[in-house]
Amino acid sequence: MSSGDHPRGSDNLLTSLKIVSRIRQHERISTTGNIVRIDGQQSATQAVRRWWAGETRERNLEDVRALIDTAFHDLDLLRGKDEETNSNRVYVLRLETELRGAMQGLQNLQSTYEDDSVAHARIDVLRDRIKTQLGDDGKKKE
Repeated sequence: MSSGDHPRGSDNLLTSLKIVSRIRQHERISTTGNIVRIDGQQSATQAVRRWWAGETRERNLEDVRALIDTAFHDLDLLRGKDEETNSNRVYVLRLETELRGAMQGLQNLQSTYEDDSVAHARIDVLRDRIKTQLGDDGKKKE
């Protein structure tokens, strides 16, 4: 089932993508809830809370990958429909816009993990996949 099948699911997807787009350099993310959250910069309490919740860099990146996969699934599903409705067109445009915005947030997230070549490469792959899915260089077209 795609997130587009349920209004609340599509809201959570769009909200999470928007939050990813707002990640600043050296900020961490939290993916323990239904929506991605910006977790700020490294602190002792943050480390303990993340440990207690079982949050890891790998898990968070996997959750972001799953979020992006859901957006791709919805795009493919809606682009493949014979009958195009106004609401579907609007949703596709919003997904494309939020994915383009997420590109910048992912680039900023790379600065958080600049010493981790695996995390850095995973983020590069995510950014490349978004570029490919959107059929452009990830920049907003005028």
